[in-house]
Amino acid sequence: MSTKRRRKSMTKYKRTELKIVFGGFVAVLIITLILGFSIISKRKANTVVTTTEKQTTQQTEEKTEKPEDKTEEPSSEEDSTEEKTTEDETEESTDGEDTTADENSSPFNPSTISIDESKWELTLLNANYKLPDGYVPELAPAIPGSGESLDKRVQPYYEKMYNAAKAEGVLLTPYSGYRSIATQTRLHTNKVDSYKSQGYSNYEAEKMATRWSMLPGCSEHNFGVAMDICNTRDDFNMTEQYAWLVKHAAEYGFIERYKGEKEQYTGVAAEPWHWRFVGVENAKAINESGLCLEEYLGKTD
Repeated sequence: MSTKRRRKSMTKYKRTELKIVFGGFVAVLIITLILGFSIISKRKANTVVTTTEKQTTQQTEEKTEKPEDKTEEPSSEEDSTEEKTTEDETEESTDGEDTTADENSSPFNPSTISIDESKWELTLLNANYKLPDGYVPELAPAIPGSGESLDKRVQPYYEKMYNAAKAEGVLLTPYSGYRSIATQTRLHTNKVDSYKSQGYSNYEAEKMATRWSMLPGCSEHNFGVAMDICNTRDDFNMTEQYAWLVKHAAEYGFIERYKGEKEQYTGVAAEPWHWRFVGVENAKAINESGLCLEEYLGKTD
């Protein structure tokens, strides 16, 4: 073989060898890139899973630690059938309460009143003042045929008011008038127990319940001078009966006893259905003054 041919053959061999080496290098590079990409993808996936798990765990812990909301459905202070009267049950705040008070005690200690017969119609009853033990008024049906009664001294005024409204096409149906101490005790106890079942102490429950159900002997219904008219629904103040009463009730000696803006004095939440007899002159004077009965009598303590 000539030298020239031998050189040519060697050159061709080297080129082939270089191609094989280069091809191998490229193959290794590609495999390395593929493996590297695979590892990075797995790490990212693991990171996402771990993050998701942490978020899920955190959300679960937050739900577990969040205390259950306490809801309440307060009933009317003047509802003899224990009808629920407010839809938004607002929890009464106990901020500012005496935290040293015995949790099993009562926040109220009403004084027993002595009824002045010369001005009996202005007798004040609330959580601070109660009727003498055993007091029962002389009663009469609010209107003929009604199962609801009032003090017999109040009854003629209510009947006149009822007839006057009826003549104008407005029915002031007697819904809840006189109430015995036994009935008042049952209503008040049920309301207190309702709050206690939600976790409140007796002290807290008693204080909140009295906004809706007055203490036995402290309710104007026990005195026979008040009437819940038509119903005990929160929307009563949107009715034609309420509009008529606002305009004319004082002419017959009745006032809207519990207005929302006067709760700081009355201790009772708004009850537009509850109308109290105070006498014609007093009713007109109270309406003109814009005062509640406590303010009118100077007993706001």
